[in-house]
Amino acid sequence: MRRTFLKKWLLILFMGFQILASAQTFSPNLNLSDSTQVHLLITNRGDVFTGRIIEIIDTRVSLLADGDIPLVFSFAEIDKIYVKGEESLKEKFIPSDEISESAVPPDNPDELRTQLMFLTSTAFTLSPDKKLYTNIDFLWNSLDIGITEHFSAGFGVLLPFIAIPRAKFAVDMTEKIHLGVGTNIFTFYDFYELNMATHFFGVATFGKPHLFVNLTGGYILPVGAIEDRVVVGGLGVGGESAKFVYKVEFLVYQEANWRGEFYTRLFPEIAVAAKSRNKRYEFGVVGLPIFDFPLFPYLSFKSHF
Repeated sequence: MRRTFLKKWLLILFMGFQILASAQTFSPNLNLSDSTQVHLLITNRGDVFTGRIIEIIDTRVSLLADGDIPLVFSFAEIDKIYVKGEESLKEKFIPSDEISESAVPPDNPDELRTQLMFLTSTAFTLSPDKKLYTNIDFLWNSLDIGITEHFSAGFGVLLPFIAIPRAKFAVDMTEKIHLGVGTNIFTFYDFYELNMATHFFGVATFGKPHLFVNLTGGYILPVGAIEDRVVVGGLGVGGESAKFVYKVEFLVYQEANWRGEFYTRLFPEIAVAAKSRNKRYEFGVVGLPIFDFPLFPYLSFKSHF
C-alpha cells in the first residue's frame, strides 16, 4: 500500500505600511546580522523609534519597530541611528555615505529564510517567534512556528483524511553550509481505521536563500496497518530575486513490491512564486508517489507574520 506524504511549506504575512523619515549618521557598532541588537532611530523632528534595522539599500533604511511593524525611512529625514546602550551618545557616529558594505548583510535576516520544496525540506529555518501559514489548492492548510533560532515545529491538515505534525532542527555550519534533521508524522484516516507512519530525514543545504542546492535523505517507518518501509531522498535547486522565487527538485522513492523486491521511482517538482512584501503566490507542478500519473498542478499562498 503506497501512501503519499505532503511536505511542509512556508511563506509570510505582514500587515505593513511605509513611513518616510531620514538618515544622516550611524553608529559604528551597528550590526544588521546580530539579531540580539536593539536599534534606536531618531528623526530630524525628534521622533524616536525602537526596533531593529533589517536593511539598508541605497538611501533607504528599513526598521522593524516594536510589534514587528515594518517602517521605511530615507536618509534625508534621519538624524541618528544607534544601538541601544549607547543612549549617552558618547560613541563617535559616522556619516551615512561612509557606511561600508560589510555593515549590511547579504540577506535580510527577518525575511523568510527557508525555501520549502513541495516534496522535501531545506535546512533553512524560521526566525524565533515567526509563523508561516500555507494554503495549497484551497485544500491543504498548515502553520509552522519558529521556536528557537534552530528549532521549528508545525502542523498541517488535509481534512478529513491527512494530518501531519512535524519538527525540524537545523544549524548553520558556515554562511553557506546548513545542516538539519527532522521528522514528519503522517496520520491517515481511510474511513475504516487510523494509520500512521513516521518519516525521519536529514538535510544539507549549500548556499544562501537567493541561490542554493538542497540534498535530503530519509526513511519512512510504518505504524499500524501501513506496512511499507520506504526509503526517500531528494535533490533540489532553488533561489529568489527581489520579486520572484524559483525551485526545481527531484524525489527518489523506493519501496518493496508484493514479492519483497525493491523498486525505485522518481518524482519532480518545478515552481515559481511572485513575492509581495511578506506574501508569496506560487504556481507549480509536482509529482506525488501514490498515483500512476504523478504530475499535478498546484497553487499555493504563503504568509509570514
